[in-house]
Amino acid sequence: YGVLFGLLAYEPQFGLVVPVALLAAGQWRAIAAAALTVIALAVLATLLFGAGIWPAFIASTGIARTVLLEQGDVGFEKLSSAFAAVRMWGGGVALAYAVQTAMTLAAVGAAALIWRARLDHPQKAAVLSLAALLASPHVLDYDLTLFGITIAYIAASGFTRGFRDGEITLLAVAWITPLIARGIAGASGVPLGLVVQVALLALVLRRAHADAASVSAQSRSVAQA
Repeated sequence: YGVLFGLLAYEPQFGLVVPVALLAAGQWRAIAAAALTVIALAVLATLLFGAGIWPAFIASTGIARTVLLEQGDVGFEKLSSAFAAVRMWGGGVALAYAVQTAMTLAAVGAAALIWRARLDHPQKAAVLSLAALLASPHVLDYDLTLFGITIAYIAASGFTRGFRDGEITLLAVAWITPLIARGIAGASGVPLGLVVQVALLALVLRRAHADAASVSAQSRSVAQA
């Protein structure tokens, strides 16, 4: 799956958490495959379109950051990030970056913690898909289709170990959030997309904590036997 992670280079803001998770899990082959995939894509793009694409790309990121993100020309109600929420509520750019930095660090930390732990793959995948969204300041409402991955892995874990109160309801809300997040944010100022991201992450972390405690208790029981 390192090749698939490498293909995320076309949307680099969603790949910020991936290297940290892979490093935490010691997935060296996946890291190498992802790195080689990114290099191959860069070389192919250069061969097809010329070296001039890279200065143009760097220049475009500056414009996109200033105009679309900081000034909100794209519309803060269309974005589902901590940065956009602060700006939508009237906060300044510096405050928005500070809040987003805290959110990014929390998301990266959660991904590293879960990928380092002895947990099943569905929980790790669910956390990674959520952390990828939470770590980025530029998350449009259609990017929330990543919830599909999160929902699938949480459901897989739930069907195996059972669902807790409210979890199925939250999954149902997450399923429709990409369709209604923009309208709700525009009408009420409530960043539903961000709220659901945080709620899903809390759900996964709670399940992971319970599973880790169960594994630890079983290990102690075996050792005592």
